[in-house]
Amino acid sequence: MIELFKKRDFLGLAIFFASLGILIWYYAAKIAIFNRPDYQSDLYTHLEISRGWLQGRPLMHENCYGFHGKIHNYFFDLLMGPLTKQWGVIGLFVTQFALYIIALLYTFPTIYKKEASLNHRLYTAVFYIAFFCAPFSFWLFDNPHYGFHTEMLYIPLGFIFAISLYKKQHWVSALSAILMVSVKEDGAVMVACIHLLFIALQFAAKKTTTKRWLLQSLLWGSVWVAVFVAGVYYLKLQNDFGYDRITESFERIGLQSKENIRTYFTGIFSSFGLMVLPLAAFMLSIRQLNYKAWLWWLAFSIPIIIVNLISGFVYFPAQFFSLTWVPRFALTFSLFLAMGSFSLLMFSRAWFRPSFVLWVVAIGFSIVLFKWQISLLNSEIEYSYPKYSRRIFSINTHHQNYPHWEDMRKLGKVLPPMYPIAPPYPMFGYFHKQDLIWTNLIPVAHIWPRMIVFNESNIGQSDPHKAIQNPDSLVAEKLTYYFVPEDRHYLIEAGITPK
Repeated sequence: MIELFKKRDFLGLAIFFASLGILIWYYAAKIAIFNRPDYQSDLYTHLEISRGWLQGRPLMHENCYGFHGKIHNYFFDLLMGPLTKQWGVIGLFVTQFALYIIALLYTFPTIYKKEASLNHRLYTAVFYIAFFCAPFSFWLFDNPHYGFHTEMLYIPLGFIFAISLYKKQHWVSALSAILMVSVKEDGAVMVACIHLLFIALQFAAKKTTTKRWLLQSLLWGSVWVAVFVAGVYYLKLQNDFGYDRITESFERIGLQSKENIRTYFTGIFSSFGLMVLPLAAFMLSIRQLNYKAWLWWLAFSIPIIIVNLISGFVYFPAQFFSLTWVPRFALTFSLFLAMGSFSLLMFSRAWFRPSFVLWVVAIGFSIVLFKWQISLLNSEIEYSYPKYSRRIFSINTHHQNYPHWEDMRKLGKVLPPMYPIAPPYPMFGYFHKQDLIWTNLIPVAHIWPRMIVFNESNIGQSDPHKAIQNPDSLVAEKLTYYFVPEDRHYLIEAGITPK
């Protein structure tokens, strides 16, 4: 980046700072979405996994599923513990945002400076503005309803890994690969596909011999297969080699009729195919016409598609949780960023000569890609990019969704960190610094609640007299509070009084 300043390369600086500005805007919008609070569910399991080990809980324990290590190898969550212990959910978002910024800083100078031609630099601009910072990217960065799954981190980590392979910076490659493997059990598949794709494209570009390509592919393919098998074996071990998530996936799909399976796969591949079209359009726009490169991209997409399909079988017949769900599509998008990077660095050729035509084409193509992605998100995911990306500018409307939001917000501010509380589910966001407990899953909690709050949505989900010994109670604004008697002062501090 310093070189761009020295050379006064205003185009490069404009692309970089535009990308940086969009990422900052997206982060601010994500914080605004969380503060509404519009994120629920798995966000809080990842939060509890990440910090629980620093607060005396068993590794991988959280208050929804219990010991989450029986379901997934979310080892990366543990690395975020110091941040989430201090900042709660914001620690997860900061990690995600920081990795995106690092990916931008690390990858952009390499790709942009590969060629001095205006053609290359403008299509680098399209790559960053219309993909790394585009509607698909924000949807993946946002993760509607859930807010966070660790798989979202495959995108920046995979991008860094891909460029580190090209730059032959082995320590960066090793670190990013280890982090990707720690994200989830399918991390080894993600690393393998990017790594073997790079080796194959080197061969397609005639930058390596047939013998070297075969040896490297065999060596690294064996390494990543072994790592993947070890991860699956570890999962099996956590389940005492009994019934686990993988077994459940195959069992569930195996019980379906052929007609149900046909309908299921038709819907999934129809939506997924449409979502991939803009990615393929970019490859064509930079004249990626080497058919071998296209075949390799397709070949290494297949393992990712397979593991994502298997993961989605658990939710059959819901198609939403398959290839086009954020934690699944993140792998496809990560492989695309690698493929796009390798193509710009090894295969792209000039389309048009006159600079004016190049500018018009680049700007026009970016606009088309933006609108195309917005349209696909609307039609295939029912996701409104304009609505959610502008949350930072929208009026706060908590009370329209949750009538008791003000009392909950005040209570969340006065309760001490990691105070065990079971609030109404939609209001978890106000208590992300406390020890969150689902009212219908209190027996799963590592420490049972000192306070339970019931509203219309969770009344009757648990017996407060069994969860809290000799509880005191208070009714205010259609909310019923049960708590250990000595904790009444928290309600008084929050201004909550009987009504």
